[in-house]
Amino acid sequence: MNSEYNILSVEAYDMSGRKVTADNNVGRRHEISLEFFAKGIYVLNVTYTDGTREAFKITVIR
Repeated sequence: MNSEYNILSVEAYDMSGRKVTADNNVGRRHEISLEFFAKGIYVLNVTYTDGTREAFKITVIR
């Protein structure tokens, strides 16, 4: 994930709402390894240092 803004945190949740990973103070570039994610749909919540947030849906297909 690349951003023109500084990223404060990235959290990934499965569809049952369980947090599967979280990283803090990641800067402008961040990589999440999907190697250990089970097949399914996940929501990535990204929080920027200015307090704004974005959510992204990702699908893991094996």
